[in-house]
Amino acid sequence: MKRIKTLELNNFKAFRQQIFDFEGRHALVFGNNGSGKSSLFWALYSFLQSSHKSTKEVREYFRHFDPADSLTQRSLVNVYAPSTEEARIRLTWEDELKVTGSYEISATVVNTDNPVVKRADLASDFINYKLLQNFYNVTHKEGINLWDVFRRDIFPYFLDQYDRPYREVIEKIGRTKARAAASKNQFDADLKQLNLDIEGFIGTVARNANDFLKTHFFDGEERLRVVLEFGKAQYLTADWVKQRNEAQKKGWALPGREIRMWVQVYDRMANVWRDQHRPHSFLNEAQLTRVALAVRIGALQTRVQNNDFQVLCLDDMLISLDMSNRMQVLDWLFSEEQGLLQRFQLIIMTHDKQFYQVVRHYIETKSNAKDWWFPELYMDAFHGQQQPRLTSTNSSYLELAQKHFEEFEFPACANYLRKEAERALRAFLPPNRCYTVAEDGEMKPKMLDALLTELTRVFDECGGRQLGVLDNLRLYKNLLLNPLSHDNMGTTVHQNELNKLLYEVMPELQKLSSREVISLRPKTPTYVRLTVEDAAGASCDFKLLLLENFREYTFVDGSRDVSSPMCRGLEKHVAGQPVVELGKSGEANHLQDAYRKIRHSLGIATQPPFYLPNIVKLW
Repeated sequence: MKRIKTLELNNFKAFRQQIFDFEGRHALVFGNNGSGKSSLFWALYSFLQSSHKSTKEVREYFRHFDPADSLTQRSLVNVYAPSTEEARIRLTWEDELKVTGSYEISATVVNTDNPVVKRADLASDFINYKLLQNFYNVTHKEGINLWDVFRRDIFPYFLDQYDRPYREVIEKIGRTKARAAASKNQFDADLKQLNLDIEGFIGTVARNANDFLKTHFFDGEERLRVVLEFGKAQYLTADWVKQRNEAQKKGWALPGREIRMWVQVYDRMANVWRDQHRPHSFLNEAQLTRVALAVRIGALQTRVQNNDFQVLCLDDMLISLDMSNRMQVLDWLFSEEQGLLQRFQLIIMTHDKQFYQVVRHYIETKSNAKDWWFPELYMDAFHGQQQPRLTSTNSSYLELAQKHFEEFEFPACANYLRKEAERALRAFLPPNRCYTVAEDGEMKPKMLDALLTELTRVFDECGGRQLGVLDNLRLYKNLLLNPLSHDNMGTTVHQNELNKLLYEVMPELQKLSSREVISLRPKTPTYVRLTVEDAAGASCDFKLLLLENFREYTFVDGSRDVSSPMCRGLEKHVAGQPVVELGKSGEANHLQDAYRKIRHSLGIATQPPFYLPNIVKLW
């Protein structure tokens, strides 16, 4: 599979000269507003899209801007670039056999009109917050018409039964000047088929969008549906084709059509679905973003599958969502079932440093961090002309702490030790214990003190274990990590204590690990079987609905124990006896409590140690 090895930008938008060394890895990119992050997005987008443009159109992007020259009005050349310097984008790819290829677009060279780049363009996708806002950027008195959104952002990358992009077919159908009856009949048949194809495609996108909304935003419940309408009333007609031909001849904007979008909201009290034909007047921005995102992902799921070269670039597309909804989208992006990390080279961009840290933690716990690159972009306003500056390090926090300690930079060492302690604790603890949920639904990560409290809770729940040397973390936090993070002229740098924290406590913290024994499955409830013998030795199976992931912990001494996720008892099964319903709306319990109650109900007085990977299995 081909992946981007390097992307070289010369005098393109915010960048004068910059090489991005992807080395075939996925990338999580942080960049402040104005730091060049969006320039990277548009460089990748423009490069792939150039494969379906004429050489003349591509070259217009790389001409130096001249107000008097109409051919330079589309210029994307850096404003500080001298007129003697050329602007260009050069992309080099590499496959798993280390075979490479290189392509370039500039005012003098355009060699992307080839099958490799064309196929990559059709198979890749680019989503940013501006594209999502286009879904509902209309006045309240208007309905939402997505024709321009589909024509500009979706149709160019989706193919009909003859492998032709829909946008190309729409813009070329009926161009023939032949007047013969046979040609007229063929035109009518082609137009009818095109309308049916578009209608079918939009129907598929809507079904995918609603499945995504239900599964990833509404916990599998039917709460809201999106409706996309392209029926006979919206079909392309012969008159529309005539108007389009006239517009193309005169260079006018092409005539529009309609793809209507509205939503249906489920009224639980009346048990009916209610139409909301102006969703932008009914839903808030976060809800509208969820709908737009679902439609874009619904389209993505119908995209050409090109296992040879696919890029998925996401630029702040979750900016209007709270953290809990962002996490649901991350669960989808990283799920093994979707396989997006295997199919695409994923590039995630954000200006939100907190979200960047959350995603990086997510990557380090649910993915192979070695497959990722973590560049950061900042606007350098202190060395002459303002220009983006790229910083990049894949070193761990612990490695950086060691580096600063050896260089006697103790405050920096303490800061990285704090970051590493928080990272290690979040990797060990269940995800729901690493965040707090505010009244507005926003999820906020817990800081070190709260994470240490959660660590103590886990140790208590697992047989009252002692923290041992890890108990010193809270002491060192108060003695070193907090004071050294602030401007405090009275702070004494305890080099010896910092050394103990770095080389004695942190290595013990690194020994903590956990893994998910049973994960909640997307789209379907996750049922587990708990097998318990009654007082007479008969085997009883209990069907439980798992409400949280089931995790196994490994402690400092190498011993293991398990978490106690929330669950709900549903049925009791005993061979030769009728199934006993425990109640689908029964009380939720921690698994340990459910286990104790079950044993008590079976007349078993003794309570053995609770260690269940060999007892709890998927139903």
